[in-house]
Parts: sequence; structure tokens; C-alpha cells
Amino acid sequence: MLDNHTLLLEVLHQEINKCQHGDQHILAVLVVNLNNSITKIDGILGYDAGDQLLQQIGSRLKSILRGRDIPGFISRNELACILPSITSEGYIILAAHKILRTLEEPFMLAGRPVFINVSLGISHYPELGKDAGNLLKQANVAMHEAKHNNSPYIIYQAQHDLLSQLQFEIHTDLSSAIHNSELFLCYQPQMDLRTGQISGTEALLRWNNAARDNISPSAIISVAENTGLISALTAWVFNAALRQQSLFRRAGMDLSISVNFSARNLAEPELPTFVTQVLETWDVPPDKVVIEITERTMIEDEKRSLAALSKLKDIGIRLSLDDFGTGYASMSHLRKMPVDEIKVDISFVKDMLFVKDDERIVRSIIALGRNFDLEVVAEGVENKATMDKLLDLGCDKIQGNYISPAVCEGEIEEIVSRYHNMEPC
Repeated sequence: MLDNHTLLLEVLHQEINKCQHGDQHILAVLVVNLNNSITKIDGILGYDAGDQLLQQIGSRLKSILRGRDIPGFISRNELACILPSITSEGYIILAAHKILRTLEEPFMLAGRPVFINVSLGISHYPELGKDAGNLLKQANVAMHEAKHNNSPYIIYQAQHDLLSQLQFEIHTDLSSAIHNSELFLCYQPQMDLRTGQISGTEALLRWNNAARDNISPSAIISVAENTGLISALTAWVFNAALRQQSLFRRAGMDLSISVNFSARNLAEPELPTFVTQVLETWDVPPDKVVIEITERTMIEDEKRSLAALSKLKDIGIRLSLDDFGTGYASMSHLRKMPVDEIKVDISFVKDMLFVKDDERIVRSIIALGRNFDLEVVAEGVENKATMDKLLDLGCDKIQGNYISPAVCEGEIEEIVSRYHNMEPC
């Protein structure tokens, strides 16, 4: 088992030379990322346990690989396998499956079973690359694509380099934007159907960068999550939103404000302390703040997410389950979630007047919310007929362009005043 990145590159270079001067057909490079499994074991059980796990991983790989195959470590959380003398891409895929399967089996550490999950990227000579550094880089790029797409493995393709380069560029620009006031928030009003009044707003991220004007907010979040910027970005958004909330309150507008959090945020131990500090800084009542999370966020790590949400709930924050109906939450999941509201996804609302299945889904979600004593907010309301239908079905609140698109903070007061003078729906 090769034990460092430099030695691995040297051996890979030698194997490529053999291919070029012999009768070998294909050489494959597989990069396996252990998704911080060793770092976690180091922190929980100590470095000795982490070393034991690495030894067990090495032993398992040697037991399933051919004698001519060469495994080696790139770093403490990443390894590679050089597979010389491959006859077809099919064998490479078979080898990838064998590696994944053997690493999915539990490892025994300190008398307890330990599971790891991995992401695997593949490149091969000569079709995809002809020098050691490039082949290893391509396999690494493919591995990151596999991790990003929650795929067990991915074979490198040329467009992966373009995506990787774009992500790097956006990451660099976004890091600067967070600290240079290039980001700003817009606010989309929410109307309470029971009173006909504007009762809250959702804070929506925008980026004032001409070079990045085609990057959607969801793409910004995705890049932030995959490049380690999500904590800084969410901190900026949450602080800016609550600062604006305090200004709304000073202007006499008693509005709630909704802010989106990601799964990565819920994994941060210091999150409750941070939320409390921002509430105190801007003197905002916690029950006027709604943190939105998606069904998918909950399913990614349900135990940890539930613990984090319970702590936020203890602070007094209201919790909302966003994009409801598009994820995996069952009634058993919903029963355990300490949420106060569910938001019907726009994909069901926008055509509900014309598509019977969409109308049935919206009707069922509203009934489900009522049965669980949750408020229901419908997104994507574009016309009065949809609003009236949602009112008939018992929906509590609506959000969408019929009420108002997302606007700058200075326009909220006029919208609130306009609906304040209207009769209840």
C-alpha cells in the first residue's frame, strides 16, 4: 500500500510508461474519498483508532484487488487505486463496485461496528488522459462530481472540468461578495387568508454582480454548500434579515420574517448560540422569525437535524418545512418534526386549477397540515382564482406574484398599507 501522494504519482508515471512501450490496453485510476470518515473517527475515538481504520481499509482493498493492482493513500481521507492491464471499461466498473461493496461493510473499532461512506471517481488511460498528473486530477474531479450528485461513482467526462472551473470561479467571487456587500436581500410578502393582511415576508438572496447575473440563488447555495462557504453565507443572510426585521418593527410593521437554512447549517454545533446572539443584537422576538428547511434536508441526517431543530424550537424560533410534497417526508417523519408550518411547493400550486392531480395534492397537504395542527402556506399564487380556491380549501397563508413579487425593503411598507385597507378574504 503506497503511503503518500508523491510516491503514488511516481508509480502511476511508471505504469503509464509500461503502457506506452508494451502491449497493455487500458490503465485505470480510481480516487476514493472517505468523506471525512477518518477525521470523524480521530475526533471521537482518537488518532490511534483512525490509524487502525486506515489499516483495515488498506487490508480490505488488497484482499479484493488483483496482485498487480496498486492501492495507495493520497491523504488521510483519500486514497487511489491504479489498475494496470485493463481490457475494457466494464472491468473498471466491476472493480469500482467491488471497492464500494467492501468499504460499505462495517469495520470493528474499540469493539463496536463503524460504518463509512465513500465517493469514487474514475479516469483511464489512454482515452481520457496520457500523463500521471492529469489522470489523477481527472479522477479527483469525477470523485467530487460523485459526491455532489450523491452517486456511488462517476467516470470522468470533459464537461466535469468546465463545471469544476465554474464552481471554483463562483466560489472565489462569492467569498469576496460576502465580505464586500455585493449580496442583498429581497422580500416576498405573505398574506394571511384569514385576515387579508400581510403577515410576514420571506428573505430571498440576491447577488449584485454583473458577471454572475445568470446564477440562480439555488446555484449560489449549492456552490456555498460544496465549497465550505455555507456557514458564512447563512450567517450574512440571517443577520441581514433580522436587521431588516428590526427596521420593519420600528416602522410599525409587525411582520414575521422567513429565512432558509441548509442541512449543513443544522450540522453546526454553535448554531443555537449564533441564532440567539443575532436575535439579541437586533432585539427581534424569536416567534417573529421563521427558519425554513426542506424535506430533503431532514432526510439527509434525520437524527442530527431533529436535535438541531429542537434546540431552535426551545429558543422560540418558528420552523417551516419548505417545498412540501417534493421530498420524502412521510406522516411518520412529520409527526417527529418540531415544525410549525408546511409550505406547499409552487409546482403543485401554479397549475392546480387545471390539473386535477395537483389540486388533489394541495387539498391533501392542507388537510394533513390541519390534522397535525400546522399552518399551511401555499407558494406560487399567480391569480385571484387560485387564491380563492386555496381559501376554500382552508389554506392559512399564500405567497406569490399575485400578492407581490420579491421587492426591496423600501417597498414593503406600501404593500402592507395597501392590504391593510382591504376587506378580509
